Amino acid sequence: MEGYFIGYSEDCQLPDRQHIMDKYYSPDVAFDAGFSGRDTWYRICLSHPAWQDRVEPRRLCIDVENLTVSAMVTGTFVERGTGRILQQIGMNAFYSLSADARGDLKITRVDVFLESSLEKVRTMMKYLRGEG
Repeated sequence: MEGYFIGYSEDCQLPDRQHIMDKYYSPDVAFDAGFSGRDTWYRICLSHPAWQDRVEPRRLCIDVENLTVSAMVTGTFVERGTGRILQQIGMNAFYSLSADARGDLKITRVDVFLESSLEKVRTMMKYLRGEG
């Protein structure tokens, strides 16, 4: 999972490197935001080209028996041209995993709970929509 967070932060938001993330996401990965599919997720990750979304894990809890991972993370939006931090927000992310046909574990569902700061959530959503 630690490799996943680095990959998301560095590769998932670049069109020529997104394919690297195929090793983490199942093709039909679902998100609590109401969309599903790895290709849909990749398009969303490219929707804010001026900003990079970095996710840094603070604590991971891995449930091997139920194939779930919970992560306390800090999300940081960084302006690509300057490196200026635009927004930081705390999140709890929950990942459901399953083995693919080859036996490799893949993320099949992602549920994210954001820090309880309406101002931070509004700012984050603005950046995700490319309105920053």
